[in-house]
Amino acid sequence: HILVSRVYYVSDYSDSVGDGLPSLRRGDLIAGPEMSSDVLLTGVEDLQLEFGIDVGTNGVLGKRDGHVDAYVKASGVTNWGLDVVSARIWVLMRTERADKGGISSTQTFTIAGTVVNTPNDGFRRYLVSSVVKLRNTSQINVQSAGS
Repeated sequence: HILVSRVYYVSDYSDSVGDGLPSLRRGDLIAGPEMSSDVLLTGVEDLQLEFGIDVGTNGVLGKRDGHVDAYVKASGVTNWGLDVVSARIWVLMRTERADKGGISSTQTFTIAGTVVNTPNDGFRRYLVSSVVKLRNTSQINVQSAGS
């Protein structure tokens, strides 16, 4: 069988160490203990995920209905195969170059329940977020959940 092992992470550089442009990267396990590293998206300063879990508390007690009961960090998931039905994703992006107009770039964002204050360094930032329904995590019989 072929094993694919990947890790996604935010790095403080894009093209070369010390270039000052953060990026979203993907590392792949290759032959031996070696890891490759590829830039997926430049300008990414922060990436956070929370997982929507269905533990049967919003419908008939004790029965899963496929709807999110709560969003938790990965450490809060007790049964990945049954509980997780969605992922909430935040990506904090920044421009590649500082604005030469001398703007005040201090901003405050709320990411996964945590308040993030950005430095006044001339870079413009924006937050992108989305919720993704995860399919094929387990078979949920919605009809039986309501009975």
